[in-house]
Amino acid sequence: MPHSKKKKTKRSKTAPAPPQSRISALLREKRVFKPRAAFVRQANCNDPKIYQRAARGPEKFWHDWAQELEWIKPPKKVLEWKPPNAKWFIGGKLNLSVNCLDRHVKTAGHKVPPYTTAARLAWLV
Repeated sequence: MPHSKKKKTKRSKTAPAPPQSRISALLREKRVFKPRAAFVRQANCNDPKIYQRAARGPEKFWHDWAQELEWIKPPKKVLEWKPPNAKWFIGGKLNLSVNCLDRHVKTAGHKVPPYTTAARLAWLV
């Protein structure tokens, strides 16, 4: 049986990144991406102090906002943070359709809610 030669494939060797382009700290993002003024004007929450409150106490901030929702079972803990993983509202249970639609019936009365069809939503896919 003749000896078959194996083709040698060249492996590309990438040079290590220069020191200045290496990531020096994970999970620390300092860039700021400001929204356009038109977007800010139409925002539901356009009070700049909201960012200060969130920075002062993020867990309390999100706990307070979570109180706006209707919970089947309220969460026992707001945040469990073990970088890079975060678990929010531990032990809590929600029904999203209740929070998105049903709870508004209480305040909107018997107004017909907006609706659409799958065909109209097809452009989203």
